[in-house]
Amino acid sequence: MCEGKGDVLQLPEPDLLPDREINFLELIELRASRRQYTAEALSLQELSYLLWCTQGVKMVEEGGRTLRNVPSAAALHPLTTLLYLQNAEDVPTDFYQFMPVEHALKRLTLSEDAPEEMLTAFEQQAMVRQSAAIFFWVADVVRGIRTYGRKVYEYIYLDAGHIGQNFYLTAEALGLGACAVGRFDEAALHRSLLLDGEEKKIVHAACIGKICFLSCRCGLAFRVYRRI
Repeated sequence: MCEGKGDVLQLPEPDLLPDREINFLELIELRASRRQYTAEALSLQELSYLLWCTQGVKMVEEGGRTLRNVPSAAALHPLTTLLYLQNAEDVPTDFYQFMPVEHALKRLTLSEDAPEEMLTAFEQQAMVRQSAAIFFWVADVVRGIRTYGRKVYEYIYLDAGHIGQNFYLTAEALGLGACAVGRFDEAALHRSLLLDGEEKKIVHAACIGKICFLSCRCGLAFRVYRRI
């Protein structure tokens, strides 16, 4: 059970699920964008592990700088993880912000129309509505400028790439399906999440859910091909 205090939900420790052997080469071979999901909910353990692998904090240094499971120039980590959970065990359907140091979720207060406005902003309607969760990585551009100057977007998008690849590989390790999403109405998406799109800007998004059999056939076929 996810323990809550007010609007903050403490996640369980991000231990790897039992009885799953991880073969890194196999993860690389099978990594794929999977767009079909079952109606089965994400477990809290899966959600916890996924968030820890993508932005989890390994160490907090003096002064508050964090060392995480993904690299970031100058250890700035200017990206924040927001997510819309629509099918997760013991967690109400809503928008949340991941708090990496506390390893917790903070429930966000948005308008009643925000979920539908957010969902309709995506071109691939079937996928986003079928997914268990939609992740958004939001850049603090002003904070980035203070450190990176004119190269702010170069470094921000590098960070997004690091997080995105960890997201994919962690999904494969957990037996989940993930798919990065790039085609959406940017203005509508920012509006639904109360972001200005300039100082706070969505730079990456992705869906995740339990894998549908049809979505994993290609990966399984490739695996068989490799072993022939």
